[in-house]
Amino acid sequence: MRSLTEQRAFDKRVLEFLVGQPPQTVCNVAIGISESAEDSRASLHRLADSGMVLMVGREDGPELFRLNAGGYSPEPEAA
Repeated sequence: MRSLTEQRAFDKRVLEFLVGQPPQTVCNVAIGISESAEDSRASLHRLADSGMVLMVGREDGPELFRLNAGGYSPEPEAA
């Protein structure tokens, strides 16, 4: 288990990876930052809970995450 400081640093790496990217799967994020899918998924869910990342496309397919740039979002999850 990571310490709070390590979690924040990991979350920062995930956020940096998502900048300028289209919605990404957990596996794509894990590959992009060279970390485990389990740790990447936990980070993405923490970031989604905080509102920094939006989870889109979950009902009919894989979980997809994108950076929450603020403002209007057409996805119902962001409403």
